[in-house]
Amino acid sequence: MPKNFIFYWVVMLVCSTGCSDSNFESVGPAEGSQRAEKAKVESGLAWVPIAESSDGLQVPSDLEGLVGPQDPQEVSGTQGSQGATGAMSAPGIITAIYTAQQSGGVRVTGLQWTSLPGTTVSFTLAADSTVDLEANGSIFGIAGNQGNAAHCGFRFLVDNVAYGDPSWGDVIVGCGSGTNSHAGWWCPWTMRRTLQLRAGNHFATVQQSGWASTTSGCESSAADYSATRFRIVSR
Repeated sequence: MPKNFIFYWVVMLVCSTGCSDSNFESVGPAEGSQRAEKAKVESGLAWVPIAESSDGLQVPSDLEGLVGPQDPQEVSGTQGSQGATGAMSAPGIITAIYTAQQSGGVRVTGLQWTSLPGTTVSFTLAADSTVDLEANGSIFGIAGNQGNAAHCGFRFLVDNVAYGDPSWGDVIVGCGSGTNSHAGWWCPWTMRRTLQLRAGNHFATVQQSGWASTTSGCESSAADYSATRFRIVSR
């Protein structure tokens, strides 16, 4: 672009701040440049490099576009209050307790599962329930062909379903037999089991058996010191 045009453009910028006819007097190029520089300093204007755009227009090369307004910052909502702590669930509530006690003596040898008289309990569950079974008693050993040692087993039978080991059930009891044994003649035992049962009618009992393939076994009495006591708790 011609230098005289640049000079003219600067003078126009200077005059935009206020000029009169007296401002224009004939000066040489050098003095004109010096005056223009001085006018630029006094007016606070700065020289801006010139660049040519693609369409041939002369435009300042480092002019930046106006910065648009910033978007408002997102305002975080206030945190909601903490909800109340829920009530703790209650433990299993007992809905019913059933008890029974052996009413007659039983003497069993060999593998013969025999229900103990007086220990059968019938009960009804209003809803699906957890049922705890517990039984205990004391037996007298029958050694048979096993010298002075005796073994027998006890188990729960619920709705005609037998639980535990086929030979020894839910508990095996070992006991001495006769006056020459080193163990006590009467041996206590206990057993427990927990079941999940459906709503409806049910029955449960306690069974006793002797030592399989032998003539050894046990005898349980209806006396209080020996009788089997059976307890059922539903919850």
